[in-house]
Amino acid sequence: MWFDTQGLLPRVEKDHLIVLIASKTHCSGCELMEHRTLGDSRVQEEFTRFQWHVVRRTDPSWSEIIWYPTVVALSDSHQWLRHEEGFLPPYEFIPFLRLALTGKLLRTGRYQEAISVLDETRQTFAFSGRIPECLYYQGVASHLAGRLRDVARLWRLLRENYPESVWAHKASLAWEPPATS
Repeated sequence: MWFDTQGLLPRVEKDHLIVLIASKTHCSGCELMEHRTLGDSRVQEEFTRFQWHVVRRTDPSWSEIIWYPTVVALSDSHQWLRHEEGFLPPYEFIPFLRLALTGKLLRTGRYQEAISVLDETRQTFAFSGRIPECLYYQGVASHLAGRLRDVARLWRLLRENYPESVWAHKASLAWEPPATS
């Protein structure tokens, strides 16, 4: 973890996840995050569906945080999965959570689950700015699952539809699966 969470996080059951939300008093982005995003019924359903435990901290004294709100996603063992600074509307916050979940699934060898989560995210949140990253990691999960033709298809789709994204550049290898006999 990039900052000390000692005593701040609850013990959670295996495969449950934690989202830590750090905010500041009188912060307009923090207030929007609290009311518009965290109060959204789709976000609440996401917390329940994927067993997220929400921990809120107002005015934390962590020197590592430079902008608020800051959202940190952690595994059940408090392993850092990802973080984001600034306000996230619901249609960007849910893909953020799913990409964090994907990190946990990839680390534990649950590649098919990761592929399914990312595929559903791409379909449900087609206009999210996180779709290129979803395509990239869906390709990663497919590769790890031994589905090389899917990697080629996904990364081609990524390069064709999001050519200026950093994720397309990462997938810019001349990636083609080996010929099958």
